[in-house]
Amino acid sequence: MVEEEVFKGSGENEELTPSELPSNDDARRFDVKDSYLKMYSLEEQRQLRSFNMSLMALSSCEVMEDNKTIVVGCWDNRVYFYSIEYGRVLDTLNGHDDAVSCVKWKKNMLFTASWDSTVKVWEMDFSTARNGLPTVEFLGQLDHDDGVTCLDIDQDCVSMVTGTKDGQVCLWDLASYYSLACTPVHSGSVNCCLLSQDKRRLFSCGEDNLIKVLDVETMTELFTKDLQHQICCMKMLPGESCNLLTGDSDGCLNLWDMDKGQVTQTLKAHSGAAKFACCANLPEQEKSQAVTEMEQHLLKVTKERSYLRSILE
Repeated sequence: MVEEEVFKGSGENEELTPSELPSNDDARRFDVKDSYLKMYSLEEQRQLRSFNMSLMALSSCEVMEDNKTIVVGCWDNRVYFYSIEYGRVLDTLNGHDDAVSCVKWKKNMLFTASWDSTVKVWEMDFSTARNGLPTVEFLGQLDHDDGVTCLDIDQDCVSMVTGTKDGQVCLWDLASYYSLACTPVHSGSVNCCLLSQDKRRLFSCGEDNLIKVLDVETMTELFTKDLQHQICCMKMLPGESCNLLTGDSDGCLNLWDMDKGQVTQTLKAHSGAAKFACCANLPEQEKSQAVTEMEQHLLKVTKERSYLRSILE
């Protein structure tokens, strides 16, 4: 595999954390690190903005439905709503008693996970908002036995999977906020968990260097692999095949064919851990790109010229 580094952006002195690209793929890129929310232009290959949001570290961020607002989770127990247009925090949600570890936005609903052992669900209907943010309405709370580290939601917003500090993976019905199953999967914190697109399988990776596949209906283990390095992050790639893009603690990006349980492509992206992986098609560019973050606080965009490129397209 050939790698061409087209952009490298320096960060600060703490490790980077998960972030997302806007849903319309407008070539802006957001990341949270320390107490800073940073915005990059992938087309212009430069940092556009850096905003100090809190005295404590930020954990995660997502672009909301209007593509003008970033929702940000923070270790100060708060959720912030940052306006790209005005360059300031529009509102703050004081919804948790411990650090907010993960935020997800889907179908007018905001999901906030916390080390206070809860995931809380909030409704924000942008169709009713004339100016600014819609009203935040509390819908429900999902209680866990330990701090929640990660979550994923299916496209229909019917099911949710969560991972905890003590290695448990839980499956939830979002219509009733009822726990369908909760089982110990990892001997240590769960780094990431995902639902397959057909909602038949559940993928998880943890501090124990294991990647596992569970059957959603029975929560029985279908596949497990002990790796040399723990997977820090993973992303489901679009398409009919079940392909995962993962980043590990050795700085490698790996493309997995989970129908076979095999790594089909490997890219040595960084000399430190890859803490984040995502894929996007950028406007007016022929090649898809993979974006990763790592512990040396550099942002890389790599153009792929192999099978990985065709998977991302």
